[in-house]
Amino acid sequence: MKRPFILIILGLAVAAPWCLAAPQSLGEFARQQREQREKSGVKPVKVFTNDNLPARPPREGPTAASGMATTPPESTTTAEAKPATGEAAQGEQGEAESEKPEDKKQTKEYWQAKFKAARAQLADAQEQQQVSEDELNLLQIQQARELDQVAKDELDRKV
Repeated sequence: MKRPFILIILGLAVAAPWCLAAPQSLGEFARQQREQREKSGVKPVKVFTNDNLPARPPREGPTAASGMATTPPESTTTAEAKPATGEAAQGEQGEAESEKPEDKKQTKEYWQAKFKAARAQLADAQEQQQVSEDELNLLQIQQARELDQVAKDELDRKV
Protein backbone atom coordinates (compact mmCIF):
# COMPACT_ATOMS: atom_id res chain seq x y z
CA MET A 1 0.00 0.00 0.00
CA LYS A 2 2.87 2.32 0.63
CA ARG A 3 4.33 1.55 -2.73
CA PRO A 4 1.47 2.94 -4.94
CA PHE A 5 1.24 5.98 -2.69
CA ILE A 6 4.96 6.69 -3.10
CA LEU A 7 4.70 6.27 -6.88
CA ILE A 8 1.82 8.74 -7.05
CA ILE A 9 3.70 11.31 -4.96
CA LEU A 10 6.83 10.82 -7.05
CA GLY A 11 4.82 11.21 -10.29
CA LEU A 12 3.20 14.41 -9.05
CA ALA A 13 6.56 15.81 -7.99
CA VAL A 14 7.98 15.19 -11.45
CA ALA A 15 4.91 16.43 -13.36
CA ALA A 16 4.13 19.51 -11.24
CA PRO A 17 6.88 21.81 -12.57
CA TRP A 18 6.12 20.77 -16.11
CA CYS A 19 2.36 21.50 -15.70
CA LEU A 20 2.90 24.77 -13.87
CA ALA A 21 5.18 26.21 -16.55
CA ALA A 22 3.34 29.13 -18.23
CA PRO A 23 2.96 28.95 -21.98
CA GLN A 24 4.64 31.62 -24.09
CA SER A 25 2.45 34.70 -24.42
CA LEU A 26 1.34 35.98 -27.80
CA GLY A 27 3.26 39.23 -27.31
CA GLU A 28 6.51 37.39 -26.65
CA PHE A 29 5.94 35.19 -29.69
CA ALA A 30 5.30 38.25 -31.88
CA ARG A 31 8.50 39.91 -30.64
CA GLN A 32 10.50 36.79 -31.44
CA GLN A 33 9.02 36.59 -34.94
CA ARG A 34 9.76 40.28 -35.59
CA GLU A 35 13.37 39.82 -34.46
CA GLN A 36 13.76 36.80 -36.73
CA ARG A 37 12.45 38.79 -39.72
CA GLU A 38 14.82 41.68 -38.98
CA LYS A 39 17.78 39.31 -38.70
CA SER A 40 16.95 37.51 -41.94
CA GLY A 41 16.74 40.82 -43.83
CA VAL A 42 13.40 40.07 -45.48
CA LYS A 43 11.87 43.25 -46.88
CA PRO A 44 8.29 43.78 -45.67
CA VAL A 45 5.61 43.60 -48.34
CA LYS A 46 3.65 46.80 -48.98
CA VAL A 47 0.02 46.43 -48.01
CA PHE A 48 -2.58 48.51 -49.84
CA THR A 49 -5.59 49.71 -47.91
CA ASN A 50 -8.26 52.31 -48.60
CA ASP A 51 -6.29 54.76 -46.48
CA ASN A 52 -3.14 54.70 -48.63
CA LEU A 53 -4.73 54.41 -52.10
CA PRO A 54 -4.65 57.57 -54.21
CA ALA A 55 -7.96 59.38 -54.59
CA ARG A 56 -9.83 59.05 -57.87
CA PRO A 57 -10.11 62.21 -59.96
CA PRO A 58 -13.46 63.95 -59.41
CA ARG A 59 -14.47 63.57 -63.06
CA GLU A 60 -14.23 59.78 -62.82
CA GLY A 61 -16.98 57.82 -61.19
CA PRO A 62 -16.56 55.26 -58.40
CA THR A 63 -15.74 52.52 -60.93
CA ALA A 64 -13.31 52.35 -63.79
CA ALA A 65 -16.08 51.65 -66.28
CA SER A 66 -17.90 54.87 -65.48
CA GLY A 67 -15.24 56.87 -67.31
CA MET A 68 -15.71 54.88 -70.52
CA ALA A 69 -17.76 56.21 -73.40
CA THR A 70 -21.15 54.58 -73.92
CA THR A 71 -20.88 54.74 -77.70
CA PRO A 72 -18.01 53.26 -79.69
CA PRO A 73 -15.45 55.82 -80.85
CA GLU A 74 -15.65 57.14 -84.39
CA SER A 75 -13.17 55.76 -86.90
CA THR A 76 -9.89 57.57 -86.44
CA THR A 77 -8.12 59.25 -89.30
CA THR A 78 -4.39 59.14 -89.79
CA ALA A 79 -4.02 62.66 -88.41
CA GLU A 80 -5.84 61.70 -85.23
CA ALA A 81 -3.90 58.47 -84.88
CA LYS A 82 -0.53 60.27 -84.84
CA PRO A 83 0.66 61.43 -81.43
CA ALA A 84 0.48 65.18 -80.87
CA THR A 85 3.82 66.98 -80.83
CA GLY A 86 5.01 70.55 -80.44
CA GLU A 87 2.49 73.33 -80.96
CA ALA A 88 -0.40 70.96 -81.57
CA ALA A 89 0.10 69.36 -78.15
CA GLN A 90 0.21 72.77 -76.48
CA GLY A 91 -2.98 73.80 -78.28
CA GLU A 92 -4.75 70.66 -77.08
CA GLN A 93 -3.59 71.29 -73.52
CA GLY A 94 -4.92 74.84 -73.70
CA GLU A 95 -8.31 73.57 -74.87
CA ALA A 96 -8.42 70.99 -72.09
CA GLU A 97 -7.60 73.63 -69.48
CA SER A 98 -10.31 75.94 -70.79
CA GLU A 99 -12.92 73.16 -70.48
CA LYS A 100 -12.15 72.40 -66.84
CA PRO A 101 -13.77 75.53 -65.32
CA GLU A 102 -16.90 74.95 -67.41
CA ASP A 103 -17.15 71.38 -66.16
CA LYS A 104 -17.01 72.53 -62.56
CA LYS A 105 -19.85 74.99 -63.05
CA GLN A 106 -22.60 72.99 -64.74
CA THR A 107 -25.84 74.76 -65.38
CA LYS A 108 -29.39 73.56 -64.88
CA GLU A 109 -29.93 73.38 -68.65
CA TYR A 110 -26.87 71.17 -69.05
CA TRP A 111 -28.17 68.61 -66.56
CA GLN A 112 -31.71 68.75 -67.99
CA ALA A 113 -30.35 68.04 -71.46
CA LYS A 114 -28.17 65.24 -70.12
CA PHE A 115 -31.11 63.57 -68.33
CA LYS A 116 -33.37 64.05 -71.37
CA ALA A 117 -30.80 62.29 -73.56
CA ALA A 118 -30.47 59.48 -71.01
CA ARG A 119 -34.25 59.03 -70.86
CA ALA A 120 -34.44 58.92 -74.66
CA GLN A 121 -31.66 56.34 -74.76
CA LEU A 122 -33.47 54.26 -72.13
CA ALA A 123 -36.74 54.43 -74.10
CA ASP A 124 -34.94 53.30 -77.28
CA ALA A 125 -33.33 50.41 -75.43
CA GLN A 126 -36.67 49.33 -73.95
CA GLU A 127 -38.32 49.49 -77.37
CA GLN A 128 -35.51 47.42 -78.88
CA GLN A 129 -35.87 44.88 -76.07
CA GLN A 130 -39.61 44.58 -76.69
CA VAL A 131 -39.07 44.07 -80.44
CA SER A 132 -36.45 41.40 -79.75
CA GLU A 133 -38.73 39.59 -77.30
CA ASP A 134 -41.60 39.65 -79.83
CA GLU A 135 -39.35 38.23 -82.55
CA LEU A 136 -38.16 35.50 -80.20
CA ASN A 137 -41.73 34.54 -79.33
CA LEU A 138 -42.69 34.35 -83.02
CA LEU A 139 -39.66 32.18 -83.81
CA GLN A 140 -40.49 29.84 -80.93
CA ILE A 141 -44.08 29.48 -82.15
CA GLN A 142 -42.88 28.85 -85.69
CA GLN A 143 -40.40 26.22 -84.50
CA ALA A 144 -43.09 24.46 -82.47
CA ARG A 145 -45.37 24.34 -85.55
CA GLU A 146 -42.57 22.92 -87.69
CA LEU A 147 -41.76 20.25 -85.14
CA ASP A 148 -45.40 19.23 -84.94
CA GLN A 149 -45.63 18.97 -88.74
CA VAL A 150 -42.56 16.72 -88.83
CA ALA A 151 -44.03 14.53 -86.15
CA LYS A 152 -47.28 14.27 -88.15
CA ASP A 153 -45.39 13.30 -91.33
CA GLU A 154 -43.45 10.59 -89.51
CA LEU A 155 -46.64 9.13 -88.08
CA ASP A 156 -48.25 9.09 -91.55
CA ARG A 157 -45.26 7.18 -92.98
CA LYS A 158 -45.37 4.60 -90.21
CA VAL A 159 -49.11 3.96 -90.59
